[in-house]
Amino acid sequence: MKSKTAIEALFLPDCQKLNCAPFRIVWKLQSEFVGVPVQVLIICPKKRYKRAHTRNRIKRQIREIYRVQKSILWNVIEPLKQTYSLGIFYSGPEEMDFNQMKTVFCAGLSKIAISIEKAH
Repeated sequence: MKSKTAIEALFLPDCQKLNCAPFRIVWKLQSEFVGVPVQVLIICPKKRYKRAHTRNRIKRQIREIYRVQKSILWNVIEPLKQTYSLGIFYSGPEEMDFNQMKTVFCAGLSKIAISIEKAH
C-alpha cells in the first residue's frame, strides 16, 4: 500500500480492529475498487525493535504468511468487487517462531473474513 490517504484512513477511529497477540489488524473498506481485493500495510515498530535487520525479518515473515494464506480473505472479498485496506501491526515483546506466528495470523485472517462476510 502506497497511498498516503489510504494509510491515514487506517488510523481513523471508524476502522474495524482485531487484536490477536502479537498482531493488531486493522481493516477498512476503500471507497473505490482498485483492481485487487486487499491492499496490505505491514508495520513493525522501531521503538520496540531497534535493529533494522530484526524489523525486516519480521516483516518478511509476515509477508510470506500473508502471501500463502491470502486466499482466506480473497475468497470472501473477490465476489464483492470491493477493495479493503489491511494494516498489520506486529507488536510482540520478542520475535516469535514462524509456525506460531503463522497459526495466530491465520486465525486472525479467518476472523476478519467472517466479519466481512457477516457485514455483506
